[in-house]
Amino acid sequence: MLSRVKGQILALEPQVGAPRHVVRAGPLYVVPKHAATLIGGTSQTDAADLEVARDMLDELRERATRLLPGLAMAREIGAWAGFRPRTGDDAPVMGETAVGGVFVAGGHYRNGVLLAPATAEWMSHRILDGRAPFGEDDLSPARFLSRVEPSHSR
Repeated sequence: MLSRVKGQILALEPQVGAPRHVVRAGPLYVVPKHAATLIGGTSQTDAADLEVARDMLDELRERATRLLPGLAMAREIGAWAGFRPRTGDDAPVMGETAVGGVFVAGGHYRNGVLLAPATAEWMSHRILDGRAPFGEDDLSPARFLSRVEPSHSR
């Protein structure tokens, strides 16, 4: 069972005083890139659109600046919103689907990029060796299938 959660990102021009590594503080994160310093950390479960909300971007910037004062003078160069896939139990969905030979790896929510190397390794073992290194039942897509009793057994 996947749902989607809207998240927004603010991009600032890189400058002296920006962090050189990823900084996380609760849901807030600041990610230095070559062309921008990215600030994120919003989550809207009730959003149906991908419009950027100025008030949320202002809040992101204020929180990031409180944490990293060197960002205060950085010029805003962009902003965007996207949907993150999220499962009902907040664990990714990884493994073989009900269609034999078709595999899925998704639902990583806010950590997809961070978990990409571990996901690739896990999936390669599952696909090539026929077994996962750990947690196969906990991550299986089948965990969301409701068990319906066949009508003939009633």
